[in-house]
Amino acid sequence: MSDNVTELTTLQQAAKTRWDIQAAITDMFAAEDEGLRAALTSAKQAGLPEIQISPIQGKFLQLLAATCNAHKILEIGALAGYSGIWLARALPAAMRIKYWKLAPWPGIAASGLRAPYPPVAASSPWR
Repeated sequence: MSDNVTELTTLQQAAKTRWDIQAAITDMFAAEDEGLRAALTSAKQAGLPEIQISPIQGKFLQLLAATCNAHKILEIGALAGYSGIWLARALPAAMRIKYWKLAPWPGIAASGLRAPYPPVAASSPWR
């Protein structure tokens, strides 16, 4: 019995350590700004499931799009537009993201992507 308790304690400590590391990385490199938080709030108010990517995953998508010098992005299954915001921030100012909705929630991504969210930088496509 004590082996099970010890193992459980070890697993809980490891999980807390992983969570602490993820929180620190998020705070340093992928903090959510007002626009991203607004997209999450809109999705919650619309009753959408909370299945969006994490901020770290969003920053990674942004990094991938910027690294390959993307000029066009197609997102399939936009839901509330959270990942689309991350992706669009990697695009040059004149470019836009396109999305194709598959989910049964009409207009959520469209309204989310057109909302007046504050840009990350002056060259952001969210003007």
